[in-house]
Amino acid sequence: IFRDRRWTKTGICADCKSYKYCQGNGMHLRNDKNGELLFCHLKRIEEGERIINEKYESVEMV
Repeated sequence: IFRDRRWTKTGICADCKSYKYCQGNGMHLRNDKNGELLFCHLKRIEEGERIINEKYESVEMV
């Protein structure tokens, strides 16, 4: 079950162009009942970069 990663290519991972890098994350990052991903590392990184860039831009304008 762990080597066959097809079960991870569902939900937001189903059509993700970066899937090959994380392969849907690990079992511990999925909902026990429905198997859905609890959070996406890539989305967290992108959100963090967006927040940092917004703060940097607001400081730069002052």
